[in-house]
Amino acid sequence: MISFDEKQIRKEKILETSFNVFVKNGLENTSMRRIASACEIYASNMYEYFKSKDVLIIECIKLYMRNLNVIFQKELQSLSSDLKEEVRRFFLLFTKEKFMMRFIYQVVSSPKYGELGRRELSNIYMEYIRYSDKLAAAYGLDKEKVESIFLLFVATMHDFCLWENEDLVNKKLSCIYNLIDKEFGA
Repeated sequence: MISFDEKQIRKEKILETSFNVFVKNGLENTSMRRIASACEIYASNMYEYFKSKDVLIIECIKLYMRNLNVIFQKELQSLSSDLKEEVRRFFLLFTKEKFMMRFIYQVVSSPKYGELGRRELSNIYMEYIRYSDKLAAAYGLDKEKVESIFLLFVATMHDFCLWENEDLVNKKLSCIYNLIDKEFGA
């Protein structure tokens, strides 16, 4: 018999693998059987850890939110001395997250999972605000102005993750850089 700690470690590994399978195959194209195969366990064993695919999906969102929070915290430890450079760095950081973010968008736009997904993701807005507040404090800038520009940046980042339209994103980023120059004389 496995200990509670071993079961938690297994559950976490299953969760991480599940998230990767969802990201790779999409919400509709991922079955518990496919996930179990990737985890190298029997499909029936999946239900020892997650009572349904619905629960697993929400747990995957929670996992990603925890991971995203770690990314935010790590980024705050090494801020650039130039706000525009920090925006560039943050954008490049999130371009690596585009496939994960697409999965999140699938969940929140799904008729079946949307409400649960949006409820679980409601904290991300607060993370964005906390991050922009920390940026404002770090650079000694007006909090509300940084927040507005940062939320415009977030929308730009989301557009890129969904559409990968580099021309549009570059125009939006140029607008953000111009706003930074105008508002903060950076």
